[in-house]
Amino acid sequence: MSTRRGRRRGNGEGSVCRRRDGRWIAALTLGRDEQGRPIRRTVYARSQREALEKLQRLRNADPRSAAAARPRSLADFLEEWLENAKRPSVSRSTYRSYRGVLRKYVLPALGELELGAVAPVHIQRLYAAMEKAGASPRLRVLVHAVLRQALRQAVRWELLDRNPCDAVTPPKARRREAAYLDAAQTHRLLLAARGEPLETLCVLAVTTGLRQGELLGLRWG
Repeated sequence: MSTRRGRRRGNGEGSVCRRRDGRWIAALTLGRDEQGRPIRRTVYARSQREALEKLQRLRNADPRSAAAARPRSLADFLEEWLENAKRPSVSRSTYRSYRGVLRKYVLPALGELELGAVAPVHIQRLYAAMEKAGASPRLRVLVHAVLRQALRQAVRWELLDRNPCDAVTPPKARRREAAYLDAAQTHRLLLAARGEPLETLCVLAVTTGLRQGELLGLRWG
């Protein structure tokens, strides 16, 4: 992982390099798990010095202990969750969506907190701040869903005893009442469409209830 902007280190010492976004990343292999797979840990920092200090703490940790496998902050955990749990299992667009939501809304507010210190009140304040800033209910619901999913994984990995998202009042998306044509409006629509290129589409729409995407995807065959 070393680059010309970072420091090259010997085998077993880990590596430190600078990312394109300006953050520094330190990585170290802490032995192997029960299946013989390398236990590789990464931490992120705002400066090279901080990255080297975090790397030293990783080297001093006992790789057999649970503490050695625990990310140092919520930001570190979310990065590991995205890369190791989500990226291999979801589509590229979903992965980008998760990363974008976390980077824009969650990390600026909560990223520096220790993973084990994230409390329901922190998450509730995040949702309130988003609402005050004008974030839509749908966006707040999405943030809650992604964060709750990530912290559920932390519980499964035995990094947390419980999911703090389960103790907050989740945002709710407002349901908009759909507008429907009545019988008279439908009759006028079909009269106006008569002889037009979209007549068949209009007839299908009002008689089958298909959605727009389904209608436009139909073929004559």
